Amino acid sequence: MSSARLSQATLFASRVAPKRKAGVENSVEPKRPKPAETPRQAKPAEAQQLHRGLNTLSKGCEVIYEPVAVADPGKRFADLQKKVNWLQKEITVMGRKVMQPREIAYMADNGLRYTYSKTQLEPEAFPTEVQDIKNQVERLANARFNCCLLNHYRDGKDNLGWHSDNEKLFGPKPTIASVSLGARRDFVLRRNSDHSQKWKCSLGEGDILIMKGRTQSDWMHSIPKRSSCGPRINLTFRRIVEEEAAQN
Repeated sequence: MSSARLSQATLFASRVAPKRKAGVENSVEPKRPKPAETPRQAKPAEAQQLHRGLNTLSKGCEVIYEPVAVADPGKRFADLQKKVNWLQKEITVMGRKVMQPREIAYMADNGLRYTYSKTQLEPEAFPTEVQDIKNQVERLANARFNCCLLNHYRDGKDNLGWHSDNEKLFGPKPTIASVSLGARRDFVLRRNSDHSQKWKCSLGEGDILIMKGRTQSDWMHSIPKRSSCGPRINLTFRRIVEEEAAQN
């Protein structure tokens, strides 16, 4: 190639070639980092379903579930709804006075009183309708009870918040039996040390649920709200320790 043509080629190359900045390599432009992805929220763990018979929630914590264990639940519901003196009480929650979101009644042997949420309940004697249910529950639970707290859920808005029946007057490892009459409602248990651990059961008419061992110290339970729900009555049988009751 002649010197004239070579000089023209060199001149052309210098015009089209990109200029390099001093101290910077003429390389491919680095890729821009991808924007950080928004972390996905983990789905809450689904509650395990209680099955019929004995359920072990955790070490030393047992729940027995027996569906349709009470005879004639429909008649018993109608009798109790009509005959019991239902009251809506004012209670203290976190320092605030509020009306309970349900109606209650309290029955016991020998005038045993019960105080919770700074509200003292004066007992009524067990009527025949409740005494008969109590006898059935005692046989199933293999335990003796001397008091019963009744809850009347008028509709799905009435509910029971997270709590434990761990008062001293029931003793360290109380056996507590619950009887459901009327509309079906969810019963949920949540572990105190890990709220992601839950058990649940849909309690229907005539169902009995019994909590034993350390269930009250290690777990809490609730009845959440439910839309389009009819009335329900729950009877919770307990045993007040006589020594504790004598001091109150």
